[in-house]
Amino acid sequence: MTELRPEVEISLATSQDELFASLVPVSERAELYSLDGLVARGRVIFRSAFLSVQQIVCPIYKTTDMDDEVQLATLLVASLAGQAALGGIPVVPFAALTVKIGLSRLCESWTASYD
Repeated sequence: MTELRPEVEISLATSQDELFASLVPVSERAELYSLDGLVARGRVIFRSAFLSVQQIVCPIYKTTDMDDEVQLATLLVASLAGQAALGGIPVVPFAALTVKIGLSRLCESWTASYD
């Protein structure tokens, strides 16, 4: 996981707007003419994707006592890599946004489901 650290650090230093914009697939970027349009579309993508991976992300948050944002984002990247629910969404920016927005906020209403 140490090879991810530089990419995670760069993503955590990037603004939330730029991270949201980076979630938009290249095929859609030409249709969205402004940064505001990219950010708005990225927010929709993030919300939808987070709901799909909440069962993975929130238990990590609830059971891990980690203050280091880089370590937490790296753990999320490792846990989310290859998840079909992310469907081509870049995992490092997604994990960085999750940490920057705040897992306490994103997981506050989550409860474990044992279906």
